[in-house]
Amino acid sequence: MKKKNYYLALFSFGMVYGTMYNLPYVKNIFYDAMIECMGINNTQIGFLLTCYAIACIITYVPGGWIADRFAPKKILVVSGVANGLLSILFAVTMQSFTISIVVWILCALTGSAQFWAAILKAVRLTGGDDEQGKTFGIFDAFCGVAATLTNFACLWVFSLFTTTAAAFRWAIVVMGLMSIVGAALVAWLYKENVITDNSETGGDDNRLTLASVWKLLKTPGVYLSALVVFTVYSVWSGQSYLNPYFTSVLGASVVFSGALSVVRTYGLKMLGGPVGGVIADKVGAVSKLMVGGSIVSIALIATVLVFPTGMASAVLILTILTLILAAVNFMLKGTMFATVSEVEIPKYLTGSAVGIVTLLGWTPDLFMSTLFGSWLDKYGDGGYRYIFIYLIGMCVLCIATNIAIMVLKKTKKDGGQQETA
Repeated sequence: MKKKNYYLALFSFGMVYGTMYNLPYVKNIFYDAMIECMGINNTQIGFLLTCYAIACIITYVPGGWIADRFAPKKILVVSGVANGLLSILFAVTMQSFTISIVVWILCALTGSAQFWAAILKAVRLTGGDDEQGKTFGIFDAFCGVAATLTNFACLWVFSLFTTTAAAFRWAIVVMGLMSIVGAALVAWLYKENVITDNSETGGDDNRLTLASVWKLLKTPGVYLSALVVFTVYSVWSGQSYLNPYFTSVLGASVVFSGALSVVRTYGLKMLGGPVGGVIADKVGAVSKLMVGGSIVSIALIATVLVFPTGMASAVLILTILTLILAAVNFMLKGTMFATVSEVEIPKYLTGSAVGIVTLLGWTPDLFMSTLFGSWLDKYGDGGYRYIFIYLIGMCVLCIATNIAIMVLKKTKKDGGQQETA
């Protein structure tokens, strides 16, 4: 029964997570429909995401404090329902750009100030210390399932209507209802006593003090974990440039490149996380998986970098290589927050640690797209060479960071043994 509750809890987490961020990133699916139905331009769409990103950055650390102060289940349910209601509000008022800005900012408050640290803390507490890789990997797979189901449901509803306005409006309503369903699943399926080790969950609110948070800020492991997230997220995010690379450099069709992107983004997500988690637990540490995965990624990216694009079989061979690269990166991305456990952050401070790690680790969103875009504007197709070299550099940094985590663990272990002796 305990194992059944374990999987049901992770399933409910995946369902609510997979629906939580669809609205702020709705342009990824309904870009043209947004412009037509909202009566806005490309700059205004970008401005919505800018407002969202700024609000997220401001609230990551306070969100960690909230996650450590209140029970994760309550936070997840409230966040899921609030996100669903915001989606419905947007569906009704989408022609007011001012209200849309407010909705996007509120989405950041529900998605980061309340939800983000709480969901990662709940995942960590659901699995034991010896199965963190598997736990985060399974969670990531369920997230992929939920995101895929939600997107296809919205597309199906969109196809039922003859006018774009009605189609887009009802697709957004369905998006909101799916978020509420995710919250209901958490309320129903997540038994908080599924936690394997609740000896250090911070049941006593007095344990979460300014002194303990200050101590956390002085802990090297927090910043090493943040650097792992920074490097892994950089490589994962940088993969999106393989889409235009296939069309611009290799001459592949837009349809082929788009289909390949869907497989990389959704299909392999369901496989990579669980496989990476199992491997991490088998080898005894997520950091070891990170080192091995980064070495493989370097080999694959370097091959893409030097591969003769004029070959007749270039598209086929590079398709296979990039799918392998995506699978490896999903193994790493699905388990990267498990390093919070590996650097031995106390469980009752998990939320605060996740807030700090996310604030630092997600910073590639602030500059990487602009940097890559400037290279492509300046050097044309030659800009991809700089992009691939940058991603290789991130892999090297990831290897160095995880070796540092291994050294830190060994130092702590040796120190503990000496104290015991």
